[in-house]
Amino acid sequence: MWVVFALLAALFACLTMVLAKVGRRGIAVALRPGIVLAVVLVAGCAGKLGHTHKPSLANENWKISYTIHRVTEAPPLTCDWHDPAWQGAETAELTYVHPTSSFPRPKVAVRLLHDDRYIYGLFQVHDQFIRAVYIGYQAPVSRDSCVEFFFQPDVGPGYFNLEMSAGGSYLFHYVSRYRHRGKVKVDRSVVAEAYGRMLTVKTTLPERIEPEIEEPLTWYAQFVIPVAVLEAYCGKIDSLGKRTWRGNFYKCGSGTSHPHWIAWVPLTKRNFHLPECFGTLTLE
Repeated sequence: MWVVFALLAALFACLTMVLAKVGRRGIAVALRPGIVLAVVLVAGCAGKLGHTHKPSLANENWKISYTIHRVTEAPPLTCDWHDPAWQGAETAELTYVHPTSSFPRPKVAVRLLHDDRYIYGLFQVHDQFIRAVYIGYQAPVSRDSCVEFFFQPDVGPGYFNLEMSAGGSYLFHYVSRYRHRGKVKVDRSVVAEAYGRMLTVKTTLPERIEPEIEEPLTWYAQFVIPVAVLEAYCGKIDSLGKRTWRGNFYKCGSGTSHPHWIAWVPLTKRNFHLPECFGTLTLE
């Protein structure tokens, strides 16, 4: 900023000298080149001083990482957060809450493991106003009390999204292309039911929850994803070990009485289909 003040001071001194030499007549002609030059210099300096470089959100999101540790035995399908099989897993907490979310806001954590051929996951959800009315495979469960895992393997052009309601119904898609033209648009491949049923999803609440459970309670959602299912859409993966993927974890309930949108990696807008908002998933 001192550079701008110095230029203004120099301009004032120049004006004083010109006035002394030429008087009032012809002053406009005499000053015109100097004024133009000074304005250009001041504007240029102010522009540079006012510009602050900010790293893109996409670059910052790469720094948010989660390590999926390798195990030799599959965790039991019990939705037990405290089972010893899960104690070696890292815990990712979903702390970003979109400002349009209502209160109260659920508290959510997730753990992942793998054994080279399967990905194992377990969500813990401290929730309230819980509902599950959309039943069956590929039902629009994001409108219910729902947790989601989006992940992009290091092979193939797209990413998968697994969405699971508190009642255990789930949706599974592969998004092969991504476009952004005013609105976020995706081209989804619905994972065929023959493949989708190869996944395992288990929760601790009844399949249908209606009316809503208004009291606070904690529920769990456990899932198992076979690599063979992924390979049918993204291409050959082989072993899961020593790979770097990208992804995000979510909690939502857009059709509940208290809608909310919560994520592990911060979002630039209220939309989960934002690959630039994926963090790093390191498979051990």
